[in-house]
Amino acid sequence: MKLNAKDVKGGFFKCANIVLDEAITAVFPIIQIQNESYKFFATGFFISAAGMFCTAKHVICDPNTSEPYQNLYAVYFHEGNQCYFRAIKSVINTSKTDICIGIIEDIRWKSNDQMVKNKVMNISTKGIENGDFVATYAYPKSSEIKREEGKWILDFNTSWHFGNVTQEFPNGRDSYMLPGHCYETNMKILGGASGAPVANEAGQIIGVNSTSFDFNDDGPNVSYISPISEIFEMKVVVEGKTYTILELAEKNLISIIK
Repeated sequence: MKLNAKDVKGGFFKCANIVLDEAITAVFPIIQIQNESYKFFATGFFISAAGMFCTAKHVICDPNTSEPYQNLYAVYFHEGNQCYFRAIKSVINTSKTDICIGIIEDIRWKSNDQMVKNKVMNISTKGIENGDFVATYAYPKSSEIKREEGKWILDFNTSWHFGNVTQEFPNGRDSYMLPGHCYETNMKILGGASGAPVANEAGQIIGVNSTSFDFNDDGPNVSYISPISEIFEMKVVVEGKTYTILELAEKNLISIIK
């Protein structure tokens, strides 16, 4: 895929006085295109300028095989209302954690065939503690995909959610959905926000949204996040060589703040 434009605008999580002001092109919706129909799946976020991203494993991988579902695309926004569907080429995950890493197809400039670089999230190595402030920015299922007059209309609505960590599950919450290390929070997470980045008060990514309980307005907010540290030892192949995520950070290909 190639673009005519000279630049791709975007931004990062920015934080001041525990208020996240802006989160933008590094976060994107994931959809499935199959049989000429569109289905919203989840939220993802870029961790490398070359198209590597994170999301929740359970939303894009078959629970029985751990293999990714077919025909998945990242919706890449460019200069306002323009968007491009970039195919998810591969997915790396583990048997325990509800986090996976994916790689999407390149997007290049028509003028010089150079790769368009994505905005990325800054990942933190700091541990998570009970009471810590957390925030997330996502594309929940309030987003709508519909067909009108023979055309598909994709109306994506973003939302912020804030809260605090309330409990740690070092050995997992359960044996099926969250068997790996995870945390409970009191953020009110809507369906479709799974896979979105979870930031601390410094605006750095400490986790990934996994799942939540959908209580009514009078009930408590209960959601679960998987710590981003679970990806550090995952291995990916870059230019024919295998590296862990931490090794890629040492090469400045991923932004990890210690």
